[in-house]
Amino acid sequence: MKLEVTYDFVCPWCYLGLTQLSRAIATVQSTDPQVTLWPFQLMPELPASGVDNAQFVVDLMGKERAAQMLAKMEVLGREAGITIDYAKITTLPNTYLAHQLVRTLTQGADGLGFALELMAAHFSGAANLGDRAYLSEVAMRRGFSGEEIQACWSGPEANDDMRLSRERADRLGIRGVPNYIIDGRPTAGSLPEHQWVSLFGASSRGEQCAG
Repeated sequence: MKLEVTYDFVCPWCYLGLTQLSRAIATVQSTDPQVTLWPFQLMPELPASGVDNAQFVVDLMGKERAAQMLAKMEVLGREAGITIDYAKITTLPNTYLAHQLVRTLTQGADGLGFALELMAAHFSGAANLGDRAYLSEVAMRRGFSGEEIQACWSGPEANDDMRLSRERADRLGIRGVPNYIIDGRPTAGSLPEHQWVSLFGASSRGEQCAG
């Protein structure tokens, strides 16, 4: 199965969706989906330093609606066994640097694991994903050198992947995330683990995967 995943780190539906996908891959060990991660910045206009998360959400939705949405996502997170704690998230980051890092250094299952590690850090309030020092620390724990990390952000081809990702999203009409293209067939939303397992099984039998 060829699986293209378009996502952003600060999207809670992406965190839920990629978690379910990762669990399904671990469950169905006999299949090896070819996973390609595509960056998608929901808010590319944010300053490099990010903005106050709580104020941004209130300005976007209004206080009452924001409270309802955040509470709902925290409940969904607990039901999925992941932590989403908006009270602890101080900064809504510009995700450009994080996307560059994951996209340039990793792909496939390694990229999925890297992305989920960063999402977990964001949604638990443990880290600012726009902080170069934090991102470098995580990447170095994964075995990458300082030179490799800096090249992701300052090398001659540093902007190519993000530009190509934006052009791809425009060409395919992708306006929101998570978005999946499964063996060339588009689907959207956060699929549950059992549905991924079913899709992997169909693919292994040579059946067409319906999103």
